[in-house]
Amino acid sequence: MFGVTQVLGRHSLLQLNYGLSSSSGYHTDPYKVLTVLDSNNNLVASNTPGQYQYLFESRPDTRLRHSLYAGWKYIFTEDVIDLSLRFTSDDWGIQTNTLDAKYRWAATQDFYVEPHVRWYTQTEADFYRPYLREGQDVTLAGNAVTPLLTEASADSRLGAFDALTYGIKFGYALGRDSEVNLRVEQYTQTASNVSAPATGNLAGQEIVPDLSAMWVQIGYSFRW
Repeated sequence: MFGVTQVLGRHSLLQLNYGLSSSSGYHTDPYKVLTVLDSNNNLVASNTPGQYQYLFESRPDTRLRHSLYAGWKYIFTEDVIDLSLRFTSDDWGIQTNTLDAKYRWAATQDFYVEPHVRWYTQTEADFYRPYLREGQDVTLAGNAVTPLLTEASADSRLGAFDALTYGIKFGYALGRDSEVNLRVEQYTQTASNVSAPATGNLAGQEIVPDLSAMWVQIGYSFRW
C-alpha cells in the first residue's frame, strides 16, 4: 500500500491511498454447492430418491486486486466532517464503490454525537452463477452432470448487490485520555440482477433474499 496525506490548511486534510494485493492457492469454499436445472428449469433428480443433483463450486486459484482510497476531514471549531470514497477492482470481475460519511457533533465539552452513513455497491464475479442450466453451464446424460465451466460459484458475496449502513454513535469523555461510547447501526443488503426462472421448480422463488442486521456496541477507549 502506498499513501499520501496532505494538510490542506488549519482545518482540513486529504488522504490518498493505492493498494495492491495478490493471492494464490485454494480460494474455493468446499462447503458451497450450485443447483442444477434441466432445459425445462426443473431440478435434476439424483440416484438417491428424494434428493437432487448439485455441483460443488470452483473458484480461480489466483486473485489480483487494486484499490483506490480518498479521505477528507474538516474540523470546525469543535465539530468534524469525515468523508471517504473507496474503489476496488480485481481480475475476478468484481468492482466495488464505497462512500462513507460521518459528522461528529460536539454537544458539550465532554459529550459528542456522531451520525454515520455508508453506501456500498459491487458488480458480480465473472464466474458467479445463482444456478447452473443445462446447455449453458452443464450437460446432462440421465442423472449424470458434466460441467461446461471450469469455475462457478453461487456464493452471494460474489454476486452483484447494494448495501446501506446507517446509525449513530454517542461518546462521553471520562477525562483527557479515556471515553465510553455507544454505537447503534442498521445494515441492509439487496442483490442485483438475480431472478428466478419464469418456469420450473424455482419459479417465483427468491434466489438471493435481502439481508438486514442491526447491532449495538458499547466501547471503552483509553490512551497512555
